Amino acid sequence: MADSIRLGPDTREIYIAKSHAASKTKTELQFPKENLSLMIPGIFLLFLSSLLIGFLGRHKKMGFWGYFFGSMVLTPIVGLVVVLASDSSYEHSQTR
Repeated sequence: MADSIRLGPDTREIYIAKSHAASKTKTELQFPKENLSLMIPGIFLLFLSSLLIGFLGRHKKMGFWGYFFGSMVLTPIVGLVVVLASDSSYEHSQTR
């Protein structure tokens, strides 16, 4: 018994083959190369915006690396909100 499921024309194809004798399931995913051309600029934009958020948070409590990795994981929009809502670091606020 073999089933073929298409999630959209020329976008993704999931092929599931079931063997009755060995009762194994084989799954293959095929992605077109056009999606890669859209994904690379998105990753680059995510990286640059996370660098900017890390730069904005360099004198805050978590520092550059904390806000940089936080915005990479939680999206730059959430990282920006956290940077704007956080207080300055203790050392930096006393030097002003």
